[in-house]
Amino acid sequence: MPGTLRHVIEAHGGLENWNQRKALSVDLIIGGMLWGLKGQVGKLERTNVTVGLGEEWASHQPFEPDNRRTRFSPDRVAIEDTQGNVVEELTAPRASFAGHTLETPWTEPQLAYFAGYAMWTYLNLPFLALHEGVEVEEMPIWHENGEEWRPLRLTFSDKIATIRRSRLFIPAMMACCGGTTMQSRLPPARPLRITSATMSWSMASSFRPSAESTSLVRTARPSRTS
Repeated sequence: MPGTLRHVIEAHGGLENWNQRKALSVDLIIGGMLWGLKGQVGKLERTNVTVGLGEEWASHQPFEPDNRRTRFSPDRVAIEDTQGNVVEELTAPRASFAGHTLETPWTEPQLAYFAGYAMWTYLNLPFLALHEGVEVEEMPIWHENGEEWRPLRLTFSDKIATIRRSRLFIPAMMACCGGTTMQSRLPPARPLRITSATMSWSMASSFRPSAESTSLVRTARPSRTS
């Protein structure tokens, strides 16, 4: 394990602590230009997302209207009603984006796919770097404004749904509500803005953690992510 990654993992509580948990649930307020460009304004403005820790899956609820929810995995995404009945589904979702431009509207399953893999990626960092489908390379130190940054290049296998196969992360440690969180400096890629987030960890393996299973709560207020 590269030294920089080892330091980041330890600062986040360590791998043993992480492996005791199965899911992470986050209440979100999300804005940005992307949703209007894709014809999906307001669908995820205020929602809860639950992601698997390790295994790639995610669910957003409510997914307007009528308190629907999504179920995302790399090879399938579905939209369900409150009783769990499938309203709409899309298999091989990544292939459905072929030929798209920035202005191409999305269907609701395509929105659920994008939001699912994006939030799974964000919320599994930095431990995602240890996933069996991820290769990590420590890059030369980056100097900027009198500061030294230690980049890590993560290369994802084709079994992981992600925006691009290779991404450069520059981790910085910052205190957050009595704990430590990770800030990744990335080139701007998509106009997505998360204005607030309340996070809760679950040791249960259920699809959505209950109040009884929540073992640790953190609150973070990131101003922007991409």
